[in-house]
Amino acid sequence: MRLEDMVFQPLAGRLALGLSWQPQRHGVTEADGGIRIPLVQTSLANLIGASREAVAEQLKEMRALGLQS
Repeated sequence: MRLEDMVFQPLAGRLALGLSWQPQRHGVTEADGGIRIPLVQTSLANLIGASREAVAEQLKEMRALGLQS
């Protein structure tokens, strides 16, 4: 991720960018075609400069919108 992404994006944007970047490095393709990213919320939070709690809440919102399972 670029510094500009970290500074000028809101949490939702930073999380989306962080998640989109991870399959290339850590993604595991599932039988149904989905991609599992074996990261704990703390690691993801550290990556995007947020608290674990904020990441958990944003992931919950993404799940409710059908953007993440």
